[in-house]
Amino acid sequence: MLAIPFYFAQRGRSEVMFFWLGVFTIVAVLWSLFAGSIIDRFPRKRVFLGTHLVEGILILGIGILGMTQHLTEAMALAVFGITLMGYNIHYPNLYAFGQEITPPKEYVKINSQLEVISQTTRALSGAGAALLLEGIDWEGTVLGQSWSLKIPAWSLSEIFLVDGSTYFMAALLIAAIRYVPYAVRQVEGGALIHRLQGGFRWLANHRLIFGFGFFGHSIFAVAVVTIHGVLAPYVTEWLRASGEVVGGVQALYSLGAISAGLFVKRLFAKVPTPYVLIGFMAVATTAAFASAATQSIMLFLSVGFLFGFTNAGSRILRISYLFSYVPNHVIGRVNSVFTILNTLVRAAFIFLFSTLWFEGAAIHRSYYVMGGFILLGAVAMTLIARRLVGLPPGENA
Repeated sequence: MLAIPFYFAQRGRSEVMFFWLGVFTIVAVLWSLFAGSIIDRFPRKRVFLGTHLVEGILILGIGILGMTQHLTEAMALAVFGITLMGYNIHYPNLYAFGQEITPPKEYVKINSQLEVISQTTRALSGAGAALLLEGIDWEGTVLGQSWSLKIPAWSLSEIFLVDGSTYFMAALLIAAIRYVPYAVRQVEGGALIHRLQGGFRWLANHRLIFGFGFFGHSIFAVAVVTIHGVLAPYVTEWLRASGEVVGGVQALYSLGAISAGLFVKRLFAKVPTPYVLIGFMAVATTAAFASAATQSIMLFLSVGFLFGFTNAGSRILRISYLFSYVPNHVIGRVNSVFTILNTLVRAAFIFLFSTLWFEGAAIHRSYYVMGGFILLGAVAMTLIARRLVGLPPGENA
């Protein structure tokens, strides 16, 4: 997901990537409706297996086709779209599965562990893919001795082959999982349209939780748009830097996220979750405005770490808070509602940033817009924070 936008940025075709990212994002809105219903209707382990096998077959097939023939932009975009659709069922299913097998007192712990694992793999794969697209040719002196590291650039098709293979490896690991559900789930039957509406109905009756879930998702919206759309052109056009910086920012983003997974529970155990999220949003707002106002590579690298920490920290605490209020039999559809709304926000950003106002070096203006969005979310969260803090788990919100 990092390699493909950088592939287009290398060729001066970022506007094509932006357009199709917007199209895929809109398609993801419709897909999320069905994804939530699938998650709440079928065993979560089977959902994992099914989605991994389908994605693995498709991506591996495109990789093989790209190796035997000429890889086209359409093939690269197809892999991006397949992966994006996979995200929109994988993460809601992951959280629903986590809630299903975890006692309430361990919610923050399990979500922290999931974040550490997820971001560790992101750091290795994302930074590695960006570096491999350009290759590595390094010589230097370490501890008084000369060293060199040379790795020829990989083709995008080769990266797809490795990517597709990992889905099958993951499916084997998932198939070996044995567990006893902690939460007793009542599978909702009935017509598909009735089940699709379940998440909306629940949130309509719990409006305070809706506000928390939506506004608490603001950093995530900006992080996704940055990583999948803005990062590559911002680095190449505004900072005038290369793939090493793209990979470095991604690695520091993941390091920040891993740090959040390790330390958020300890650092903020005694602080109410809504107040912690407000603090995270204030930090992310400042980081976004600093990115827009400066052309410092070192500052932007630190921004990568801050976005990783605040995004992962807010995700851990937000999901753990929702676990305490949303029943397991509807959690998939409720999370899908939030995914749909967040996806619409991201789509608006993506189409806006693909216009002439943000072309070339003007892409740095996107951080003013995204910083303003996070700031609005922080203000809205502040207005309802006291009521959220005083809401006992299980109460009608």
